[in-house]
Amino acid sequence: MKQKLKSILRGTHLYKKFGRYVHDARNRFFDLKHGVSTANTVGLHELDIENRNVIFAIRYECSDPKLFHEIFDSLKIKHEDFAFVDFGSGKGRALLFASEYPFKKVVGVEFSPQLHRIAQDNIRKYKSASQKCKKVESICMDVINYDIQDEPAVLFLYNPFKEEILSPLLAKIENSIEVHPREILIVYVNPELEHIFEKSKMLIKIESGTWHSIYKNV
Repeated sequence: MKQKLKSILRGTHLYKKFGRYVHDARNRFFDLKHGVSTANTVGLHELDIENRNVIFAIRYECSDPKLFHEIFDSLKIKHEDFAFVDFGSGKGRALLFASEYPFKKVVGVEFSPQLHRIAQDNIRKYKSASQKCKKVESICMDVINYDIQDEPAVLFLYNPFKEEILSPLLAKIENSIEVHPREILIVYVNPELEHIFEKSKMLIKIESGTWHSIYKNV
């Protein structure tokens, strides 16, 4: 009965509105605490992007700190052996979150020069007593042109683009695994295109939540 009542409440307009308020407040607090600018959503029409793939991109929306840490605290890996790569990294918020873990390095790939510059500024300003990885960078590049390094990695996707980009990127990841066998984890938040992953013969889903899925190579 209690669980049924919770499910009903989650579907109400008031619950969703309150959830959005808490989400926004948490995001603003993070920026205020660390002196960075990562919280505001940015539409594609607000950006000057000279790249034909812009029609397949999705607006910038920042990662939620609570959800991010819940996911990454649950990963059963030795972070020191892995690189973290965020495809479609925007203003670099997820890079800052990831730097709280002892990854070998933290890399963001973003094709908007404006968002890339903001990310660089945020990386430079970010100060946290619990930061464990200082090797953090944002690269201004189309993800399709990014050379995936032959090292174990956690690849992060916050629903950054449509199928026209995700499919070739996934094919590139699979080819990299085939050429250089090693452990790869893909954390996919707001997984609207999960059907693309389901077709893969090299990846299996190892975890699924309300707002994310995690895949690993076989």
